[in-house]
Amino acid sequence: MKPLVKRLAWLALFPPAAVGPSVSVAAPSLPELIRAYDADRSDTAGFYDLPWSAVRLDRLERLLAGWQARLEKLDFDALDPAGRVDWLLLENEVHRSLAQLARDMKPGWKFAGDQPALTP
Repeated sequence: MKPLVKRLAWLALFPPAAVGPSVSVAAPSLPELIRAYDADRSDTAGFYDLPWSAVRLDRLERLLAGWQARLEKLDFDALDPAGRVDWLLLENEVHRSLAQLARDMKPGWKFAGDQPALTP
């Protein structure tokens, strides 16, 4: 059996979650979270590259909602001052992106406003 197949079989039989609660994972620092958010956002936007695709908008909405929930789980009071600033900036970015996405999901928003109407 090839080494990769063995590893995949091993992971299928014993997934990392099966290790149990005795394994402790340190909470990532805010700069690490910011880099992870940036990577998630750019990877998702790059993969779903049609700007007003319903699939893209839905996927970005789920991604941003997940990041919002992840930020809410962090203990803000336990952060140092620099961490609090980073948390506020990242939370603001996620909130702004969700608001922009909600606007993008409205039907016909891109063509409303100051654009002159086309007449035959």
